[in-house]
Amino acid sequence: MDDGTVMMATGGRRVAPFISKLYDIATRHPEMCGFGESGDSLVVHDEKKLEELVLPQYFRHGNYRSFVRQLNLYEFKKDANRTLIIYRHPHFLRGRPDLLHLMERQT
Repeated sequence: MDDGTVMMATGGRRVAPFISKLYDIATRHPEMCGFGESGDSLVVHDEKKLEELVLPQYFRHGNYRSFVRQLNLYEFKKDANRTLIIYRHPHFLRGRPDLLHLMERQT
């Protein structure tokens, strides 16, 4: 698509490429970065393996900091949890790809 968006199972609505890829990562690689137990958060379980093995498959880089920067641009909020790396966004929910089109990149 010309504007860099992709179509998903969202009723024909456009989803930003980063969000589409992030949803795919959370679904296909939960041992490294997946949905939390209740499905309303993104949990990074293995930052190093995510950076080395998964990110280069989806993006032009394997840089974890760039990945986190993108999360911040899409207004994910990091939980104040000292043992896990957890991010939340009200429209990023397991089993709800229909909400992804609501997530917009902030500048």
